[in-house]
Amino acid sequence: MPESNLKSSNLHHRLVLDRQTSEKVGHLTQLLLDPPAQKIVGFYCGGGLFGGARQAFHWDQIHSIGNDSILVSGPQWDLDWKGSSPIKAPIGHELWTDSGNQIGQLVDLVLEPATGAVVHYIFACKGWQGVMEGTYRIPPIVVSNIGSKRIIVLEAMLGHMEQETEGLGHRAEQIAEFLRADYEQTREDLAALRESAQSAVDKVKSVLPMPSSPEHADHESDHSQS
Repeated sequence: MPESNLKSSNLHHRLVLDRQTSEKVGHLTQLLLDPPAQKIVGFYCGGGLFGGARQAFHWDQIHSIGNDSILVSGPQWDLDWKGSSPIKAPIGHELWTDSGNQIGQLVDLVLEPATGAVVHYIFACKGWQGVMEGTYRIPPIVVSNIGSKRIIVLEAMLGHMEQETEGLGHRAEQIAEFLRADYEQTREDLAALRESAQSAVDKVKSVLPMPSSPEHADHESDHSQS
């Protein structure tokens, strides 16, 4: 198993191989989440050697997760589940707070490879109560309930969220601010350049003789002739 955590998006459509036979089982098509436990307990796999219906495997059947494939052992999982049934990983679910505010949409999960436990939920936010547009991570402790279309989170605990990436709007604002600052700096540089040039001209004028006026030149000529 990888030592570092995995994103569920990186597992989607990953090749699945049978460790005993080395045959292709198919590609991972859907992760299965146990909401109360907040962990991935299995996955669906489709498009095997002979095509046909999809197969299910328990997370414990995973022998290893490589960069190119997932190795599994044993027969497919019959989904005989004790307790609450697993659901499809809630990618695309809306995120709402327990105060009734919609704050974004779930876009990814960060998983602990050995157990399938959810380490972070990653959601996209378009801006909410001073929170900048972008993607953010929240730990499982913030999640109150996971339904068929929505996830309820504890608004009072959203201080635990960490920014994953900045939104396009925020980056555009940063670029605009940079351009404004660059424009102001350019204006200041040009003003300083003009002042420096004028100072140089004044210095040159101070050391050069002043040209004589026409009247003064005529007077000097008449004086020399007399």
